Amino acid sequence: LQDETKSTNDDDNKKKLDQGLQDWLNQDRQCRPLCITFSSMHVQSEMILNLLVATKDRRVIWLYGNNDAMMEALDLNDGANASLLGLAGHAVDVYCIARADHRYLLPLCDCVVHHGGAGTACATLQAGVPSLIVPQMLWCDQPGWGEVYRHGQVGVHCSKESTSESTKVDIVSALR
Repeated sequence: LQDETKSTNDDDNKKKLDQGLQDWLNQDRQCRPLCITFSSMHVQSEMILNLLVATKDRRVIWLYGNNDAMMEALDLNDGANASLLGLAGHAVDVYCIARADHRYLLPLCDCVVHHGGAGTACATLQAGVPSLIVPQMLWCDQPGWGEVYRHGQVGVHCSKESTSESTKVDIVSALR
């Protein structure tokens, strides 16, 4: 079966996204953003902050899902946010949005950081975008998807503990 809703044209995909996100994406058409999404998973704000800081000077879309309290804890707002200070003084340009259709957003991204759930894993594979998988639940399929990505050489995975302050350099290496 052919997915008639998926376009390979970046401009067509942008038109199917939130207008504010479209505008932010159009500000720098040469630099494809990194996307961080943990879908509906509740994650630690320290982990998200460390991931954002570790992205160095890249543009980042954070699909925060149901993590409204974390947005407040990190002092972030929907839409474009003032740059966060990253490693070695590099700025991180972050666009926060609760949800966006993966079919249209992920093909516009350079890399996706996610939890390794089946839906997100399949969406990144369909979009042809490499991933950094950070499993949040070790008793389900998330670590398995990390291994699938590693064996298929389409991404890497690490433990959620790897996102602590002491291992940001490892995350930066994985994101390159």
